[in-house]
Amino acid sequence: MRASALKEDDQRVESSHVEEIDILWLTAGLGCDGESIAMTAATQPSIDDLVLGGIPGIPRIKLHNPVCAYENGDEFLKDFYLGAAGKARSIYPDH
Repeated sequence: MRASALKEDDQRVESSHVEEIDILWLTAGLGCDGESIAMTAATQPSIDDLVLGGIPGIPRIKLHNPVCAYENGDEFLKDFYLGAAGKARSIYPDH
């Protein structure tokens, strides 16, 4: 690979650096599929590492899940409303 192509790839990665990403997660009451247990029991990486930003190079995760949320009602749904209206933060700098 040419050195100029490598330099372009490095610039693209630097310009698209994301500090935090929102994950909107609803199970919609369709039953217990085990995803909440799997999510909270994961170890490589753990949900704690992702939410607290403990892994270098990986954006901090802001998880919106009814099982793990402190918020409720409209306060919990605020980010879902923003997402549905197309006003959520984009992980892509050009969008």
